[in-house]
Amino acid sequence: MVLIPDRCYKQPGEREYLQIDFSPRLGNNETIATIEQCKCYDSDNNDVTSDIIEDPVCDETSVKFWFKNGTSGSRYNLTVRVVTDKGTVLEEDLLLIVEEIIYNDQDSGGVSENSKKTFLQLADTPSSYSGYASKFVCVKAGEDGLTFSDVPPSGGWILKRVSSNYTAFTNEFVLVDSSLGIVTITLPSPVANARVAVKKVDSSVNNVVVNAGTANIDGNSTFVLETQYESYEFYCDGTNWYIL
Repeated sequence: MVLIPDRCYKQPGEREYLQIDFSPRLGNNETIATIEQCKCYDSDNNDVTSDIIEDPVCDETSVKFWFKNGTSGSRYNLTVRVVTDKGTVLEEDLLLIVEEIIYNDQDSGGVSENSKKTFLQLADTPSSYSGYASKFVCVKAGEDGLTFSDVPPSGGWILKRVSSNYTAFTNEFVLVDSSLGIVTITLPSPVANARVAVKKVDSSVNNVVVNAGTANIDGNSTFVLETQYESYEFYCDGTNWYIL
């Protein structure tokens, strides 16, 4: 899943799962209640929403959807409008761009249909997109190829408020209200330099359980927060998670 600013690129045969984060524009304890509009138009102002956008859904702070299909060289204007639980209307306008990457044919010195490749078809890249949602392309540590990775931490956090079970994304600071019952926060799939912070904000006796999924946290599969305002930052070395 990709957090996008004002535009997103993809190739014609690819599908990208995108997320628009409204949290910086939400007030204190304000959440998204519904998607009022999610419309996509081509350069001729034709409504192509059903062809380009699939399964738009919202959670408390963001809207997520699939960006699919499209013709190479085309640009699509997407408008997403949401209404919060306090009646505030928020809108984002995004530019979705479909572009096919064409590589030089080294044998002929020109460009051929056979030389058109996707990112995964390159010799120095991962073989699958599976498990790499929200990742960015970067040079491997050994400087011998390309791989997917999270954006290196820059000091900023994406604030997320939850009151039920939730799977976190890297760079999220998750504020958990467990007053209605035990809440489990699942850490994302292990990747080097990923980080997540979790804080229990309520005074109830219900615990907040941090689950490492297939990895471990300081050697254990879970970690428990028991008291109000208890918080920890979890950092990943690419295999397991560690508490800072």
